[in-house]
Amino acid sequence: LPRWMRSVRFNERRFFLVAQHRDRIIGTVAVREQPGSPWESHHCTVSRLFVHPACRRMGVATKLIQEAAKKARELGYRKAELRAPKTSLGVRRLCEEGQRVKADA
Repeated sequence: LPRWMRSVRFNERRFFLVAQHRDRIIGTVAVREQPGSPWESHHCTVSRLFVHPACRRMGVATKLIQEAAKKARELGYRKAELRAPKTSLGVRRLCEEGQRVKADA
């Protein structure tokens, strides 16, 4: 992980990434197995993607998604679904830039 990011692991299939700047949390993302899916062991859900308003449009969310996808692959996930409110402009931007943040874990 980059120096400014840390990982909190809840169990062998769930984790939470925290982006920090000067000991302040500026962003988060969570990854867990996709509940109820017949392919649960290979599919994960990416959620809780938040970036502090003062730190938006600086690549923080992109880095969080990239690191989450990398760690998810290491855990054996092959597909990821990003869950976020429909009203989230930042998530819409990430989806529009999907070729750079492809989270096919």
